[in-house]
Amino acid sequence: MSETWSTADYALIVSLGSATISLFSLGWNVWSKFIYPKPPVRMSIGTSMALGGQGKTVNHLEIQNLGFVPVRITQVFGEIEQRDRNGKKQICIPRFYTNWPIDSVGMAIGTGGPMLLEAGSAKNLYLVESPEDFRSVTRFAAKDGFGRTHYVPKQKMTPFRKYYRLKQ
Repeated sequence: MSETWSTADYALIVSLGSATISLFSLGWNVWSKFIYPKPPVRMSIGTSMALGGQGKTVNHLEIQNLGFVPVRITQVFGEIEQRDRNGKKQICIPRFYTNWPIDSVGMAIGTGGPMLLEAGSAKNLYLVESPEDFRSVTRFAAKDGFGRTHYVPKQKMTPFRKYYRLKQ
């Protein structure tokens, strides 16, 4: 046996390395897609008006589960423009109506979680009107049971923020 490596020896090492990488990626794909899937969650913000009501409109957050497995939403919050002393973003817990449009008086703080969203379902949370609170909110978000944070897209937050900036 000679001490020098031939081209076949190098080819064997390269092919073993690529086989190892491909087996790892196959295992990762099976794990992330089938064994432990994390469903995508979409958030949006809009305005609702009760039919037959007094014409009162209310802002609502909609949280949709677009995946094929249930997802638990643990917290719904808003991010504020100001940062704390350490430079971290501050959050606020918004107030939601508990039984809108039937009852526009009952409200609770932090009723946006925990909630279980089944596959393909959505949940609307109706925000209590408070312009002084909404002026400093940059965007709303929801945290799921996997620890991921889902945000309302910026293009949907822009009209909301402009409306409350003009109400000063």
